[in-house]
Amino acid sequence: MLSPIQNQDAFHLELFHPCAEHWAQIRQELVELEKSAFDERADDEPFLEKEFTNPTRMIVLLYDGGTMVGYAYAEPDHRSDPQTVAYLESIAVLPSYQGRHLVQIITQTLEEEMRKKNFQYMAMRAQVNNGYADKVARHYGQRIVETSEADSKYGMQRYFKIRL
Repeated sequence: MLSPIQNQDAFHLELFHPCAEHWAQIRQELVELEKSAFDERADDEPFLEKEFTNPTRMIVLLYDGGTMVGYAYAEPDHRSDPQTVAYLESIAVLPSYQGRHLVQIITQTLEEEMRKKNFQYMAMRAQVNNGYADKVARHYGQRIVETSEADSKYGMQRYFKIRL
């Protein structure tokens, strides 16, 4: 079901293989993580089940010991070019674990998986009003090949297309 792919102190990352059987094993913990990370903007369980059982998803889970503390998932970008662009759909870290550069650890692992699947770019959107878009811009710097901004139900967001 889950393949360990990196260890760092008590944290470990696992590549999740999307299917109904594996979803049943993480469902409760992942739904709770989603609610903690996103409050009223959290996706509901039926939506998460659809995402985490879709075989086209690339999913990384982050654990601290036996507790899931973060995740990220991406998919081929059908709004752009699904052969060369993977879209980072969502990334979440429990609030008590934020500020420890764990998002960077999760996305590095997800980027490795994208490269293995021959994607050339990662696309993503980041909130502008909370400063996350600026952090993404600083982190990816010269690897960014395209940006734009648009309003969404989550507020102003910046789109990034990033060279892998």
